[in-house]
Amino acid sequence: MLLEELSFEKVFKRLKDVLSIIRDSDMARAIGTQPNKFGMWKSRNFLPLELINEVCKNNRISINYVLYGQGPQKIPDSDSSPLSLEEKVELFTVQKKLLQLFVEKSEQLRAALPPISDKLQAEMNLLKRAAELLEKNLS
Repeated sequence: MLLEELSFEKVFKRLKDVLSIIRDSDMARAIGTQPNKFGMWKSRNFLPLELINEVCKNNRISINYVLYGQGPQKIPDSDSSPLSLEEKVELFTVQKKLLQLFVEKSEQLRAALPPISDKLQAEMNLLKRAAELLEKNLS
């Protein structure tokens, strides 16, 4: 789903459901704005993404669920299922392998296609750096 396909009604219905909010005026207060401003956003189908993201972070709500209706509503507490050291090492190892695979495939794709943009190169550099950091954490 593209950003322009997001609907104010759907996004705020999901957010209201998770927060157990019924009225728009209560939702406006929950995101730190005035009800009349919230109403204006609603009439224009404008999504204040920074505010939505902040509310999600503060309430451990999945932004993926709020925006797209996918995945769990809440982000589980890290304390709810602590990982053993062995599980953490295994998780880092898998993440490292996935990052390396992604970088590898990206480089193969990049070699097959003409350079798309400087942004792609910057993102690849970030991924390489992330893989290096993961490897350093495992060492």
